[in-house]
Amino acid sequence: MKAKLCHRLLIPSLVGLGSLISSVHASGTSGELPEALANARFYAWGMVGTPGQISEEELAARIVAKEWSSGQVVASILHANLEGRIYLLCIMQRKFPSDYARAKSLAGLSAGQRVSIFSGSVLRKVDAGDLIRQLEASHCAPLGWPQ
Repeated sequence: MKAKLCHRLLIPSLVGLGSLISSVHASGTSGELPEALANARFYAWGMVGTPGQISEEELAARIVAKEWSSGQVVASILHANLEGRIYLLCIMQRKFPSDYARAKSLAGLSAGQRVSIFSGSVLRKVDAGDLIRQLEASHCAPLGWPQ
């Protein structure tokens, strides 16, 4: 009985995750900013929430980081909300540091703007300027960034 219940819950979850990855991957390769970054709910790397899972936003950011050129990332910055722009800036800083200043200027994030970040199971608002300074100092390294 428990095995049947487990299969009933696990199979749809895996199918749903597969569809999510496919849709993120499809939009990521077409040059269109994935919805998960265009309207990011928060900025976070690694396992978040309960139960701990990698967010849709991170999955989309990893695909963009792997498959997009610097020009594609820069061109998409204005199509993302504030949290999505943070992901894109992190991609620029890690993969395309020579173009980071231009991307940061386009992103238009400044002190006083508040962005949502998710750390573990805590969702909170932080100052965008402070977060940008922290990311620049660390090169996004402590955030479980994919190499």
